[in-house]
Amino acid sequence: MPNHPALPFTIIGGYLGAGKTTLINQMLSDPNAPRIGLLVNDFGAINIDATLIEAEDDDVISLNNGCICCKLTDSLGDAVDMLAARHAELDHIVLEASGVSDPTRLKAYAHGNPLLQPGPVVTLVDCVNVRTQANDKFVKHLVRHQIQHADLLLLTKQDLLDPSAFEPVSDWIKTLSSAPQVRATEAPITLLSLLEAAWHFADHTTEESWVDHTHVSWHYPATQRLSRKMICDILSTASSGLVRAKGWFTDERNALCLLQFSQGRVEITEATESASRDAAARSSGLVFLSPDPDFDFSALNDLLDSCKA
Repeated sequence: MPNHPALPFTIIGGYLGAGKTTLINQMLSDPNAPRIGLLVNDFGAINIDATLIEAEDDDVISLNNGCICCKLTDSLGDAVDMLAARHAELDHIVLEASGVSDPTRLKAYAHGNPLLQPGPVVTLVDCVNVRTQANDKFVKHLVRHQIQHADLLLLTKQDLLDPSAFEPVSDWIKTLSSAPQVRATEAPITLLSLLEAAWHFADHTTEESWVDHTHVSWHYPATQRLSRKMICDILSTASSGLVRAKGWFTDERNALCLLQFSQGRVEITEATESASRDAAARSSGLVFLSPDPDFDFSALNDLLDSCKA
């Protein structure tokens, strides 16, 4: 048993493209934030403001506002133990769950770890795409499960909907979950505001059935220069079976670029100098994700090969 108080533990979840990275960035940038120990899958995806970084190594980044970011590798338990060992430096642990993860498993883990004081599961919901996702034959059970087992629902991208379309989406979500709904706005959202909103969350049991879900991933090495426009054209017309892509590649002008694709939206950004150094330390490459176990990645490979500049 620990000889110090357990650290409050909050899970940030939601399906791919719901806006988890944006929320995490807002939390870390809050000057009045508690000292957060953040568990993430990928530092590169967060794109932490370089002015906040005080020290970093392969798996840990320390920020000058007292927050610590720890990369999840093989073991959630090892990462939690590492942060818990620094309990005097932290006020709260936040886990950014993978977009295809089951939050009930993570919540059950928190309840079984004496180092943690389990808090709410905050699930982000993409108002534009959620009803399509919730009826997709491959991911519908996962998407619905993430919503049903949330303690607080943060509704995102409602600004992309017609004003008259938001209420029907919100009402539909209420048929799946009675958890409080909070609308994401242009104003930054803080961890404290989320915890206050979730204060009266329902105490769902952790002895619940877990969803069996599988997403197939595929890596494209991107060892040669690729055309930005051709990549955009390929992904913009990709089938709905391709739900996510992310990674680094070098474009036709020899610039290092970060590709992010989710739910039909493509974003390619040229890397900053610091990000270029970080990416150069890793091998370039693109990772693609599909819930369809029979997705034809060989055809995608041929299309990407045709983009070579």
